[in-house]
Amino acid sequence: MKTKSGISPLLLDPNDKSSLRFTDEDKADILQDQFCSVFTNEPAGSLPEFPSRTDTDVAFDLTIDMIKKELKDLNPNKSLGPDEIHPVMLKKLAFYIAGPLHTIMAKSFVESKLPDDWKTAHVSPIYKKGKKNLAENYRPVSLTSVACRVMERILKKQIMEHLTNEKLLSTKQHGFMGKRSTVTQLLHYLDKCADSISNDKVVDVIYFDFAKAFDTVPHRRLLRKLEAYGIRGRVLGWMKAFLSDRYQYVKVNGKLSKKCQVQSGVPQGSVLGPLLFVIYINDLAEVTNSEMFLFADDTKLVEEINNAEDAIRLQHDIEAMEKWSGDWLLKFHPDKCHVLTLGKFWNIQHAHPYEIAGSVLEHVDQEKDLGVIIDSELNFEEHIYTKIKKANSIVGLINRTFDFLSPEMLRTLFIAFVRPHLEYAQAVWSPRLIKHSDAIESVQRRATRLVGGYRNHSYEERLQVMNLPSLKIRRKIGDMVEVYKHLNVYDKSSLCQKLVLRNRPQRKHNLELKRNFAEDGIRGYQTNSLYYRSIDTWNSLATNVVNAPSVGKFKLELTNEIHFYKLN
Repeated sequence: MKTKSGISPLLLDPNDKSSLRFTDEDKADILQDQFCSVFTNEPAGSLPEFPSRTDTDVAFDLTIDMIKKELKDLNPNKSLGPDEIHPVMLKKLAFYIAGPLHTIMAKSFVESKLPDDWKTAHVSPIYKKGKKNLAENYRPVSLTSVACRVMERILKKQIMEHLTNEKLLSTKQHGFMGKRSTVTQLLHYLDKCADSISNDKVVDVIYFDFAKAFDTVPHRRLLRKLEAYGIRGRVLGWMKAFLSDRYQYVKVNGKLSKKCQVQSGVPQGSVLGPLLFVIYINDLAEVTNSEMFLFADDTKLVEEINNAEDAIRLQHDIEAMEKWSGDWLLKFHPDKCHVLTLGKFWNIQHAHPYEIAGSVLEHVDQEKDLGVIIDSELNFEEHIYTKIKKANSIVGLINRTFDFLSPEMLRTLFIAFVRPHLEYAQAVWSPRLIKHSDAIESVQRRATRLVGGYRNHSYEERLQVMNLPSLKIRRKIGDMVEVYKHLNVYDKSSLCQKLVLRNRPQRKHNLELKRNFAEDGIRGYQTNSLYYRSIDTWNSLATNVVNAPSVGKFKLELTNEIHFYKLN
């Protein structure tokens, strides 16, 4: 399914077709120049004002037992870093090397110094899209020291605990955050839009794109924000040492490029990198009045538009974000920032023009948002058929690859390679039309016919032989798992508040939910959203199911409910 074709010959000069370079050393140097060209040159002088958010400092504790636990939890399949110390060795020798590592890490923390190997990265270029002979179409993925990542994990846990206890992280941020996900953000965002659309209103959504966001975070400004969030003293000193004097090499087929100093950005491939970026962008939501949703650097503004004044207010929010961008040196990519207008077609009488950095933003009919294609009327038809096409192509690949498939083989292949495409974020886009549901089911119908000797059996018989539920039932199960997580797992401060327990539980169990009544008829998105379609089914479950102590136990109890599989 995936083949490594290596790095194509690259153009030294994008405008000169005769400047192709073929050797691995030359390609590594060209890619290094490209990756280093995006670094931010932070000007000297005063920094933007950023008042302190807490009087409490993060406390850092480091023990041999902590190190031993992290070593035992290492994934042995991960690649080794520039120091060439493999995680398998660290994992198997955890009992013996936890003590010496504690000595090194404690000295590093007290003296605010890191070994050079801990601040060096080997960058693997990954092709994104576009012409393969252009270095700009490759993404850098860094490999850093495994031993350093062990210390980072310990530090990250304690910083996250501090930020959580002090309630310093925005509820608008869903990326790299525990108990939040792409699904929680999309559900919350689309529920807000559906409420407006169901009342015949129009919503404008501005999708922002930061240019090389993780690589361009300026270090002085980042350290200033860390200090404001209570990361001070020796922890801040270690962070400063961690970010400064870093170097990277690009590695192509074992050949290394020239060395380049990393002048900006949070270290990609590190454990702390994502958390540092979340902290840096955390205050962005404070500069706007419109609703904002963040997933790492993926940012969108949402505003109901009833008149020209609403559009002007949204434009002011865009300008406020542009000012924030200038102050904190994270630049937008205007050509990749889009406007999506949501609402019933006949209500969208005109499209308001919005500008950023002097460029008029392009209006689009649909936008891919965290892996889900959002269209203007929220019918998800384009997303559904795109996923069906992808899934069918993999079924065809399986058919061409295997001369014979037993029920067990087909089941394993289908669950591993096909079904995830048809179920990712299904709580968000679950089909409300029978034709869409049947089209999704047809993928599994086709796949089960590939089993030798069962082609002429009925679909139900084939499912029974392969121990597979229908995809329709799988979506029902997925809905119930999502409701369970809303009530028991997810961070409630970041959720839509549509799932509310009844004051007086009635028939089945103590966690019955109040019914929500949609305003857009039986075929509208609001009617079909998770917060409306799932309540009756949830209320019909048995007490032992809804009171399961964990997600895994809940799934087990749920699948044992025979009547559940008979639900239409």
